[in-house]
Amino acid sequence: MIVGCSTTLTDLEDYVKNHDRDFNTFEAIEECLKYFGSNQIRNVATVSGNVYTSSPISDLIPILVATKSSVILKSKFAERKVYINEDFFTGYRKNVIEDIEIISKFIIPMTLEKNEYIRFYKQAKRKYDDISIINACFYVKLTNDQTIEDIRIVYGGISFRVVEATQTSEKLIGLKWNKKMSETATCNLIKELFITKGSPGGEETYRNNLLLSLYFKFYLDVCQKLDGFKHENSVQTISGIQLFDAIPGENTIGKSLSIPAALKHTTGESDFICDMPKFENELIIYPIICPIACAKFNLKNREEILRMEGVIDIWDWKVFYDCWKWKSVSYYVSSIIALIATDETIYAGQPIYFVIATDLAMAEKAGILMEIEYNRVETPLLTVDDAIAANSFHKSKAYPSIELGDVEEEFKRSDEVLVGEVNVGKQEHFYMETQSALAVPRDGDALDVYSSTQNVGGDHRYIASILDKPQHLINVICKRCGGGFGGKENQAITTSIPASLVAEKFKRPTRYIMNRQIDMQVTGGRNPMKAKYKVAFSKSGTIKALEVTIYMNSGYSMECGYDVGIKCVKSVGGGYRIPHMSVNVKFCKTNIVSNTAFRGFGTPQAAIITESIIENIAHKLQLGSDHIREINMLKDGEPTKLCGHASLTSMQNDSLGKCWREMMKLYKVEERKSSIIQFNKENRWKKRGIASTVVEHYIGFNKGCLMQGNALVNIYRDGSIYLSFSGVEMGQGLNAKMQQVASSALNVEYDRIYIPDTSSYCTPNSTITAASCGTDVNGFAVLDACQKLNRRLNGVREKFPNASWEEIVEKAYIQQINLSASGHHKFEIFQNQDKNKSGDDGLYVVWGTSTTEVEIDSLTGDVVVLESDIVMDIGKSMNPAVDIGQIEGAFVQGLGLVLLEEQLYNPSSGQLITNGPGKYKLPSVSNIPRKFNVTLLRGGDDGEKKAIHSSKGVGEPAISLAASAVCAARKAVASSRFDDKNTQQFVIDTPATPSIIRNLCTDDLLLKVTEEEKRRQETLEKEWCVRV
Repeated sequence: MIVGCSTTLTDLEDYVKNHDRDFNTFEAIEECLKYFGSNQIRNVATVSGNVYTSSPISDLIPILVATKSSVILKSKFAERKVYINEDFFTGYRKNVIEDIEIISKFIIPMTLEKNEYIRFYKQAKRKYDDISIINACFYVKLTNDQTIEDIRIVYGGISFRVVEATQTSEKLIGLKWNKKMSETATCNLIKELFITKGSPGGEETYRNNLLLSLYFKFYLDVCQKLDGFKHENSVQTISGIQLFDAIPGENTIGKSLSIPAALKHTTGESDFICDMPKFENELIIYPIICPIACAKFNLKNREEILRMEGVIDIWDWKVFYDCWKWKSVSYYVSSIIALIATDETIYAGQPIYFVIATDLAMAEKAGILMEIEYNRVETPLLTVDDAIAANSFHKSKAYPSIELGDVEEEFKRSDEVLVGEVNVGKQEHFYMETQSALAVPRDGDALDVYSSTQNVGGDHRYIASILDKPQHLINVICKRCGGGFGGKENQAITTSIPASLVAEKFKRPTRYIMNRQIDMQVTGGRNPMKAKYKVAFSKSGTIKALEVTIYMNSGYSMECGYDVGIKCVKSVGGGYRIPHMSVNVKFCKTNIVSNTAFRGFGTPQAAIITESIIENIAHKLQLGSDHIREINMLKDGEPTKLCGHASLTSMQNDSLGKCWREMMKLYKVEERKSSIIQFNKENRWKKRGIASTVVEHYIGFNKGCLMQGNALVNIYRDGSIYLSFSGVEMGQGLNAKMQQVASSALNVEYDRIYIPDTSSYCTPNSTITAASCGTDVNGFAVLDACQKLNRRLNGVREKFPNASWEEIVEKAYIQQINLSASGHHKFEIFQNQDKNKSGDDGLYVVWGTSTTEVEIDSLTGDVVVLESDIVMDIGKSMNPAVDIGQIEGAFVQGLGLVLLEEQLYNPSSGQLITNGPGKYKLPSVSNIPRKFNVTLLRGGDDGEKKAIHSSKGVGEPAISLAASAVCAARKAVASSRFDDKNTQQFVIDTPATPSIIRNLCTDDLLLKVTEEEKRRQETLEKEWCVRV
């Protein structure tokens, strides 16, 4: 096959699809391109670009090497043919192509004979749209009696260039294609191509496993072909069921209405801060971040940079804090978020200078040309284990804990006691819109600050304090926040404060928008946790006592870690009856950016810890984990660990039991267990698992001042309505629900209402939009304002019963009736007599259950989520479409937490390695459950009417239900280990990435790797990366 130099990968893909590809080169190319980038990338990427770049993890190059392809190179003076083999590559991303040469075409030989076989394999952290960890192409030619006549074994991702295992190939020629040959191949491969500890890319044990696993897959595939098995690529479709009550009538409450900006979001027409027109005299802030933690630094060419075109100033910490007015609030801000490093960096990624310029390109160029000298002072502490070893903990006035019953006494008299630990990794918010702010000076010494924030009131208060201005001169505005997930509660000030300081200093509009890599290094994520537990239980599985110490990686400061710790402590054991409990938290002080609020706020970690303990109890007793859950599950009227009113302190309406029974019956969980057992008996290298988990999630803040909302409703003479409230729309559908509340209360059409931006001028003293209570605190405020207007309009309506809305409004205006009303709502705070528990733990509890079925590839560690079934009690849904969307979105984000999203750091510098979408992997379409079913429970608990229109908050709880996925993966791994006669207890850390899953499957291939590591005396002292 001749391929021209400008042939795109899409053109090549289309060509091979239209030709016979029965185990020949075409099929290998098609398999390669199926997982190569995305459609957009394949549409513009070319074969020439792939080869010229010469990346060691190129997916196409192993095929070219294995097929002995060649390239025609042309220059002004000559033309030559060069074979693409190991010698073609002269170094990392270097090759033999000279500067004066261009690629003319490629010549790719075809495998045309009957006994020729070629296959391509790729292993990545995510199946689609991801770069390879390791890829491979294998070619073999057999004689009629299945003797190897020729064989080529080519790998990418194990060295600075693509590598061919020539020594192993030579030893295989002349051998029969059988199990003994495969054993010889794997024994020689691990010796010839062994990846040593400290190699770039890390995960050395896993990658060594893949060396053997991918070859073994080829061996099995060829065996199947020789046996007449026809390999078919099945297209996996995604389906789902959404069950909820349809509410009849014209009232908008209970209707599935789209969010107001849905179409604009879809077409890309919604405006965010980066879309706002540039001011004529606008300034840009570009942060220079330090790549080393615990380092001193010095800018050597400051004057040279200042002379550059477009550069206005360079701020270090002295200039920055010279503009900072020190008051109690500003002292607090500086203590929780280190906006700029002083003499020494605390963490890698901390800003050390701010370049202030007239243009972003100029600022970035200045950053590149800066000559900065770094001097590392000490080795950073990165992980929980680092902090424990160094005894590095944050001091706190109080430490979250819960004590129930007598734990020690129960341990003495229990039948069984189990000790273990659970590790939960860090998670990045990865909101669609990065941290962004635009500060604009106004007449009268005022300042408008456009901020992508969940906390308009917080930004407003902090900026006013730091600038030493009265709050009425500062207007913080947020039209919409492009995703938050908790990451913009406190950390939005990383852009809004610097932008405000620069705007105030130079009296010019100032924009500060972080790019993705900077955002991921400057801001924190979900707190990683290590839980060490001791649990007592009976031989029948009844949990008697639980003792847990949680080590939480806070980072360099506590930030909001104390509140995360409280929620986590009270959520451990959630949904279960555990009479004796002792749970406490220790806050680890490390040299990473301070971690912060994240969707669920400690509850997801608690759910993973709890469900992992239950799985371990089931394993120890050799009982079904669902049996353990059922006999320990809270029943109607039984007490929870929460304090407050009745719907917090006890199970109401048997909500959890109803969810569980509905799920088991509707989705035929027991029947599926039987089919999975049969599947696992019939399959050696693919295993399935199924698991069910529960969630008990209390909604709201336990701080009274945060449980209040404001609203403003203006009715205009034409009947149109302006609605403003203190909450922030960030994609969760808050605007839609507030329109529904107002529409229903005023009895007007839904689209008659317009919601502008959230502003500290329109709704002052607003609280954080978080904790799944935005609909409640703002909804009741909107309802309050509308009820005031209704009372004013009642006289007009009674006098003119047949008048239209427009006529009523006009007559009210003529009668001088005020058509503007503000609303406010607060939730009364329960005062608990226990000095360790002050105030309600929230408004009410959301209960839910989930079942997830997965399939693992025990040779590669890949996990496919086959089905997820969720049943949740959220009261009476105000907007089922929005609520189910939130449940599905939260659950998929939870799948990222438990299966995929991994944060890796350089152990020497402390720098975040997974600092962008190229290395940090979010769930994509391929990670969504193949069957995704959501049911909203009928006749659920109304939370004692604490929820607006009895519709409970739904944004966070479902993320904890993703624990069912890692529990299901655990069962699949256990089945694989059982085939190798390994029934020992094991720990499965989250995220349970392919490397974690594969390394737990203890087969003969893994044994070869570990034996070779021992022979070479490999240690972990030279780690390339550490997982946090």
